[in-house]
Amino acid sequence: MFKILVDTSVFGFALENSSDEKVVTTKDFLKLIGKSHKISVFLSNITIVELENTPGEKLRENLFKLLPKFPYQIIGQSENIEQLAEEFIKRKIIPEKYKNDARLIAAAVVAGIPVIVTWNMKHMANITFKRAVNSVNILMGYGNVDIITPMEFTEEP
Repeated sequence: MFKILVDTSVFGFALENSSDEKVVTTKDFLKLIGKSHKISVFLSNITIVELENTPGEKLRENLFKLLPKFPYQIIGQSENIEQLAEEFIKRKIIPEKYKNDARLIAAAVVAGIPVIVTWNMKHMANITFKRAVNSVNILMGYGNVDIITPMEFTEEP
């Protein structure tokens, strides 16, 4: 099984009603992971908290209706995740105000999930950021993680 962690930002595009490329790609991505028998989907407990804190009851309900469309497991917080997240912040890879992003990335790394899927290209799915994150991962005794957009995801080897 191929393991991926899906970030909160992906779900934000899933409920849009437009032909925008990100919207179409997100819906296709969610259909793919819902049908695939080769992909194990993980969510961080941070993602669940962020979805719970979505403003607007109707929007929040609709976001939670997406989750049963694919099997997933939740990664809870741990001391190792907190330590790695703090290291990302200490080394100024992730600003303190984006601590939940640091925790989400650390959750994937500590759990050994090789891919994070996100639409956050400003400070997650870009080459400079990925290199910095992976250098810390190696220093802390963990493996690399690839951070990609749904557009880059494919089930094919």
